[in-house]
Amino acid sequence: FGLAVAVFLDATVVRMLLVPATMELLGDRNWWLPRWLDRLLPKIDVEGTSYNDTSVVDDPDFELEIEDVLSDDATPRRN
Repeated sequence: FGLAVAVFLDATVVRMLLVPATMELLGDRNWWLPRWLDRLLPKIDVEGTSYNDTSVVDDPDFELEIEDVLSDDATPRRN
């Protein structure tokens, strides 16, 4: 009987009331990541914004040869 009461209290009081209320009070601080953990974790770009970097395209010295794009050779070439 005691376990059933504990599960019921956990499911209702803690997960439905306390957690959402605490998250509302903390706001953006909910998602704070410690600096040491940020350095440890890999950088994952879920939104895909790193692929939208146009700094290479705007460079006037940038030249791209069609062979570089279409080559299916896995070994890198030296120019």
